Amino acid sequence: MSDVVFKDFGAFSKRIAKNFSTYFLKDILRFFPKYLSVLVGLGLIIFVLKFKSESFSGKFFFLASFIFYLQILLIFYSERFTLPLLPFYCFLIVKLFYQNFYKNFNFRILKLRVFGFIVVSLIILNFYNSYPIAKEDINRVPVEILKIRDNVKQKYDERLSGSTVMARKPHISYYLNMQFVAMPFSENYEEFIQNLKFSKANYVFVSENEGLISSNENLKNLLSADSPPKELEVITSTDNPVTVLYKVK
Repeated sequence: MSDVVFKDFGAFSKRIAKNFSTYFLKDILRFFPKYLSVLVGLGLIIFVLKFKSESFSGKFFFLASFIFYLQILLIFYSERFTLPLLPFYCFLIVKLFYQNFYKNFNFRILKLRVFGFIVVSLIILNFYNSYPIAKEDINRVPVEILKIRDNVKQKYDERLSGSTVMARKPHISYYLNMQFVAMPFSENYEEFIQNLKFSKANYVFVSENEGLISSNENLKNLLSADSPPKELEVITSTDNPVTVLYKVK
């Protein structure tokens, strides 16, 4: 981490400063509809302005959320990383309606106060809007690995079980009952093969969904099962997305 921070401290500082506001804006726009996003922003402003008068637990909840947010700034943005901050964002919305200047307008209808009704309605409306998006994201999983697993079991039975496989992530090793070896970054194909041999892995799994391979022009040939490199033998592959399980010769 010290290398990340001090290799180019100026560039690091600029990136963190940019991420500081950008990530928060992305959070409230992606977690909530626009009308709720405004309430999160207003709630944060009021909370900070009245920080001294906040309760002990409220201050520490803010501090814990802020420290967690600082960690997020060090990695690329994704909602799945900032999801633990969602309770705090919701807390800011609820907190907004507990301000004293709202009391005159917060009259009671039957047994429910107006702002309580508004908050409950907003939560239901937000759930209605967010559920389809969350469902789609959750279901967007690497099902192609299951196809690889089925192909291997059909053609090779359990003969690959117990071998080692180099991959970007350990999914494939779990489904094929193999030992996982993490795939290191490689500048070019020669370095990739050198790393592969050094790891002593028996197999290697590549996927176009993994930027380590697909974003490197020198390694894209690994995604072509029709013309495999001479050092590798194709075991099985998928077309959409493109994935290939190789055996190291």
